[in-house]
Amino acid sequence: HVRNDTAVAKIIVTTDGGYHTVIVHSTHEFAHSAAKTHGRGGTAEAMGARSDSKDEKSVIGTLLSSFEKVCSSIGVEAPKGRACYGPALHRWGAAFPANIPSPTSSKPFRIHAQARLIFAGDFLAIPGGRIETSYLSGAGAAEDLLAYYNS
Repeated sequence: HVRNDTAVAKIIVTTDGGYHTVIVHSTHEFAHSAAKTHGRGGTAEAMGARSDSKDEKSVIGTLLSSFEKVCSSIGVEAPKGRACYGPALHRWGAAFPANIPSPTSSKPFRIHAQARLIFAGDFLAIPGGRIETSYLSGAGAAEDLLAYYNS
C-alpha cells in the first residue's frame, strides 16, 4: 500500500514463469477524476464507450510517473525497458465503492433468505478492493449455498 501519493494507492508485483507483472492501482480520487477515460481494447470500449487516446496516454503517464516516484522514495529502481505487454489502462469502476457497508458478521457475504439472494464481492469483505477478498466472498457464499441445498 502506498501512502501520501495522489495518484497511486497500491502496487502489486508478481512473478510467474520468469515474467514479472507490475500492477499499479490508483487512488479513489484519481480514478474518479479519470472516470471518463478507459483503456483501449477493454469491456468499456467493446460496449461502445468512447475515450480520447490523448486522455488515455495522460492517465497512464501520470500513473507511471507516480509509480517511479514511489519506487525512488523506497530506494527501488522502477523497471525500465520494453515490456512484452503494457502498460495497459484498465478501469475497474467497482474497485473502490463509495458506500462500503460495515461488516455485520464474520462472513464476507450477505444472505437475504426471504428474497433468495446472496450478495458477494470485495466490497463486503475486509479489506475491500482486493481480488483475494472478492474470491473469498464468492467462495464463502458458494459454500453456504451448497451446505443449504445439501442439508
